[in-house]
Amino acid sequence: PCMPADQGGLSLANPSRPHLIFFLLDDLGWNDVSWHNPLQHTPHLDRLRAEGIELDRHYAYRACAPSRAALLTGRYPMHVNQFVLTGTPIGGGVHANFTMLPALLRRVGYATHHVGKWHCGYSSPDLLPTARGFVTSVGYLGGNHDYWSHRSTQNFCGRNLVDLYGTVTPPKRLGHVYDDQIFHDAALALIKRHDPAVPFFLYHALHSPHLPLQVPKGFLKGTPNRCPHSVTRATPGSCKRRIYDAMVSFADQVIGNVSEAIRSKGMWEHALVVFASDNGGPHEGPMDNFPLRGGKFSDMEGGVRVPALVAGGLVPLQRRGVKLEGEHAYVHISDWFATFLAVARAPLAPSHPETDASGTALPPSDGLDVWPFLSGEVGYSPRVEMPLTMGFHQPPPGPGGGSIIVGRFKLMLGTQRPAGHTTRAHAHLVSTNTSSNRRPPNQAMHCSLVGCLFDIIADPFEERDLAPAAGATHLSIMARLRERLSHFDASSFQTCWTIRKDSKGRDITKPNCSTPWAQARAQSGVLGAFTDKHCVDSGHTLGQRWARRRSDAITTQSSLRARDARAATARLKIGGGARRRFIGGRRSGGANNSSSDWSNVVAARKRNANAPTFQLAGAHQGSSKSTIRSGHSHATARRL
Repeated sequence: PCMPADQGGLSLANPSRPHLIFFLLDDLGWNDVSWHNPLQHTPHLDRLRAEGIELDRHYAYRACAPSRAALLTGRYPMHVNQFVLTGTPIGGGVHANFTMLPALLRRVGYATHHVGKWHCGYSSPDLLPTARGFVTSVGYLGGNHDYWSHRSTQNFCGRNLVDLYGTVTPPKRLGHVYDDQIFHDAALALIKRHDPAVPFFLYHALHSPHLPLQVPKGFLKGTPNRCPHSVTRATPGSCKRRIYDAMVSFADQVIGNVSEAIRSKGMWEHALVVFASDNGGPHEGPMDNFPLRGGKFSDMEGGVRVPALVAGGLVPLQRRGVKLEGEHAYVHISDWFATFLAVARAPLAPSHPETDASGTALPPSDGLDVWPFLSGEVGYSPRVEMPLTMGFHQPPPGPGGGSIIVGRFKLMLGTQRPAGHTTRAHAHLVSTNTSSNRRPPNQAMHCSLVGCLFDIIADPFEERDLAPAAGATHLSIMARLRERLSHFDASSFQTCWTIRKDSKGRDITKPNCSTPWAQARAQSGVLGAFTDKHCVDSGHTLGQRWARRRSDAITTQSSLRARDARAATARLKIGGGARRRFIGGRRSGGANNSSSDWSNVVAARKRNANAPTFQLAGAHQGSSKSTIRSGHSHATARRL
């Protein structure tokens, strides 16, 4: 879509491709931004929100690596890497034959850069960022490391290696330097030397505010203490929430400084900037998802519904300060793949077919172009359903039996944990939810195979499970959602990894430390590729390895779950066959190619073409969201 040049947005008068910037935070809670919690200080994000669009219904996967895989490939996590094996097993991460977003952008002239967390595989060179389309990369390859020493939390052949990867500067020990400071400096350097006439893509994946709780002292000193006085008096320095708040402030300052550098370079007016979290905050830390239930590793809203916004000069003036909410405002993290390619006028798929080593087609893109919705050309999102998790494949700590959102309803199977509230503070901030109905953070919700059903529009805090007393209408809805879940389950795909056997014949995923590559890697002291072998076959797709693992999981379920399953079959009257097809793997009619998922969504969009547009909160020019609050007077660039 094209917008008039004087109203912002894409314009025929300026046909050059826009600059694209994606800020991804790690484990940020729903209530850890100031527009959800006035006690949280995020002035730079506030400014972006006031100048852009708040996405109130933005969803990601319940854990980090699958969300990143979905963002960069446009696939649902269950079509690329739901199992999260991205470290020492050979393979894992994102299948080497998937073409990532930066590779497609690079083909139409973009300068593509990555700073920060990777977590999309690193066992072989073809899985590293620069092999996936990034011209440069400065960051860390695994899921977590120490902010200061940069040592990985994952043991590699008996050592905790330094996890710091760079292409501009060779990986080296940088001493006691905060890692998000390194990534901040790298981003500013990239912007400073960039030619604004060349389209620019920056994927800035911050480490903050992921555990461990570490932050520069200067930010800690300037952060208010929100812990109870009794706690800090008894154990001075033990206020974890204060450290976490300082980490969020640091991340906010990084985003502010990078945004200001883009403005100073004259690139902002032709830029599209997105901010989001990769999942909800985990329950074991001071992260805050209130009033949403659940957190990281859970399909409850607190685990998958994340803070997000869109900003930049491409946002039309009449859309700035708008909040998009409700069941017609869904955006999934995989949608940014199609959206970025659409605004960049780049092909959605590579010219060559994407297949595994056997020639079997890899799952096609699931993401949808949401720019017509964001820009205001249409009044509703094309996304009408979101499969969240598939089957019993997900390993601990968060196994679940599958979850999906269709319209205003969410169906969850299996056990959801955490299902409580991830903080014990701020109850007074939400009038519709009081401290009397707060739940312990690590509380589990057992949906069994019957399923839990929530109307997440009328009941966004998931207080009322509609399944136990379901009437004919809700039984029909559950059957329809179960059918859609079964459909996606049948097309699930997992990026392969290599399993070795130990001396007792047990599966192990650790590398063979006797190989020259692994020995050289361990001796170097720096984490990186440790094998020249590839894992690109289809031996770990749902119909093969996953089916066995999932069957094992089901046969060990308690007799109570089996009883619930039998009761559900009788009560829902949808026939045992449909249920068994979902549990056992592929449907009896053969494998379903996930391209049919795409056609179903497109068909649904066409059916809804005449749907009435919904009221946009703050859409009128006089909205309070169209102005920057007084707190933004402190939202200035700051030297970190």
